[in-house]
Amino acid sequence: MKNLLIATIAVLSMQSLQAQGIKFGAKAGANMHKINGTSFADEYNLGYYGGFFVEIHASKKLYFMPEVLFNQTSLKTSDEFSDIYNVTAGDVLTIKLNRLSIPVTVNYKLANILSLSAGPVFSINMEQEESFLRNVGQAFTRGDIGLSAGAAIHISKFRLSGRYIAGLKNQNNIDTEDGKSQQIQLGIGLVF
Repeated sequence: MKNLLIATIAVLSMQSLQAQGIKFGAKAGANMHKINGTSFADEYNLGYYGGFFVEIHASKKLYFMPEVLFNQTSLKTSDEFSDIYNVTAGDVLTIKLNRLSIPVTVNYKLANILSLSAGPVFSINMEQEESFLRNVGQAFTRGDIGLSAGAAIHISKFRLSGRYIAGLKNQNNIDTEDGKSQQIQLGIGLVF
């Protein structure tokens, strides 16, 4: 009986928030990522992302969308990596990258089904020994900051989206060369 009461309150609360122009959703998709520089291969590597978002509508056409996303991708080192770090020539090392990203975008609906978005993205490489909340807090202090621009198609409760993210901070921690991240994300979302 207690669980039924909690579920009923949760559903009614979400319906009340949606009536005020706040919508919750989940999204997932492909994440293509690379880091510039001679240490890394100059190619996008396919990974995935998934997480949650909130649409906060300021008007019929303008809304804000904060998100919390988990991204996973792999990076490959370049041939020059072996020259720089004395690794056996021809060995390509693959580095798995787990990131927590917090995009906060401003979205403008051009038409009922099409919106454009832009805004900052805060990201942090997830440390396995740290708690989730500790990693979230560090996204704003020692992570990457990027700018995103994209578009979404709205079909009923579904969102088909694509965006480009350009990192602004050096992500290369292994040498003095500047290495900025670039990402292309394609995905689908569902508003609850």
